[in-house]
Amino acid sequence: MKKILKASLIIIIFILISYIYLKQDFEKNPPTLYKNSHIITLNENQPFAEAMYIENGKIIEIGTNQELEKFISKDVKVVDLKGATIVPGFIDPHTHFSISMFLSEMHDLSGFKHTSNKEVWSSFEKIIKNADKGEWIICKGIDPILVNDLIPPSIKYLDSIAPNNPVLFFSQSLHNYWANSKAFDIVKIDKNTQNPSNQSFYGKDNKGELNGLIVEQLAIKPFFDILKSEVLTQKKLINAASKVMSEYAKNGNTTIVSAGITIQDKKPLMLFNHLSNKDPKLLGSILEKFGYLPKRKQNPRHFMYMRHDMAHLMPKNNNSRNDFYDIIGIKHWYDGSPYIGTMYLNEAYIDSDLSNHKLHIPNEHKGKALINKDELKKLLSTIIKKTGK
Repeated sequence: MKKILKASLIIIIFILISYIYLKQDFEKNPPTLYKNSHIITLNENQPFAEAMYIENGKIIEIGTNQELEKFISKDVKVVDLKGATIVPGFIDPHTHFSISMFLSEMHDLSGFKHTSNKEVWSSFEKIIKNADKGEWIICKGIDPILVNDLIPPSIKYLDSIAPNNPVLFFSQSLHNYWANSKAFDIVKIDKNTQNPSNQSFYGKDNKGELNGLIVEQLAIKPFFDILKSEVLTQKKLINAASKVMSEYAKNGNTTIVSAGITIQDKKPLMLFNHLSNKDPKLLGSILEKFGYLPKRKQNPRHFMYMRHDMAHLMPKNNNSRNDFYDIIGIKHWYDGSPYIGTMYLNEAYIDSDLSNHKLHIPNEHKGKALINKDELKKLLSTIIKKTGK
C-alpha cells in the first residue's frame, strides 16, 4: 500500500511540475514608471501628461511627474524618457494577417520600392536570373496606381522571361493576379477550364487563349492550394506569422483586426491564439516546447472576422469576452474591387487611360453585385442560426 501511495505521489508531483513548466510564459515587464515624457492622451479632459505608470501590461495612471512619484518603490522600474513623445498605439481595423504571412515570403515588386514600369520588370528579370530551374517565383505588389506607367504582364512576356519557372504575381489590391503558362500547367488550368463564376475568372485574349490574368478569390484558389503544399510550407508560414506580428508591433500597432480570415480548418486559429492571447493554452505550450509553434512574446491583440464560407469555424454562442484575442464576426463580399472593375457602382467608372487600358474596365461599366438581395438575406439567416449571432 505504501508503495502505491509513494508511486501515486511521484506521479502527481511529476504532473504538477510538468504543468508548471509547460505553462511558463515569456517574461513580463515589471511595474514601470515612465517619466519626463510628452504624452498625447487623446483625452479631451487631459490631452497631455508627463508620466505614466504601467502594471501587468495595463496603464494604471497618467499625470505629472510629481503626481506619479507615489508609485516609486524598489519593485518599480523607472524609465526617464528625456522628453520623448508617447502616443496611443494604433488600431488597424482592417488588415489581412493570414495573407501577410504569405506575402512576407514573396519578392516585393510594389510601388513602395519601385517608381517606374522599367524598375519593376528589371527587378523581376534579375529575380529570374538568380532562380533555380523549376523554382516557384512568387511576387507581390503589382500596382498601376502607385507606378503610373506600369504595364501589367502578359503571359507571352512571362513565358519569354521565365520559361523554366512557374511564376505568380499578386496585385497590391489582392483582387487580381497573373501567372505564366508553366504555373497554369501545374495547377491544371487551360483555356477550356470553366470559370468559377462570372466575377471570378481567368482572362483570355481575342483568340480564346489564356492571357495570364486571374481575377478574384475563387479563381486563385487552385494556385493557393499548390503553394501551401509545395512552396509556403507550414513551417515557413509559422515562422512568417511570428515575424509579421513583430512588424505590426514595430509599426506601432497594439491591436489588429483581420477582415476575412482565409483558412480551411481550425489549425491556424491555434497559431493565432498562441501568438496574441494574454495567457498560453496548454496545448499551445506543449507544441511550442516541441518546436511546432513559435515562442510567445508580447504581440498585438488580434480580432478576426471569418469569411462567410468558413462560418462553421465560428465559436458557437460565445458570450465570453477576451480583450486580447477573439473571433468577432463574419465577412461577406457583396461586390469586388475598383481596381478590376468588380466594385458595384450607381454610375459607370470614369473612362481614362488607367481604367480602360491598364485596368481593362470596359466603357460604361458599373460592376455587379456578387449575390442578389434574396440570396444575401438567406445567407445571413443561415449564419445567424449557426453562430447564434
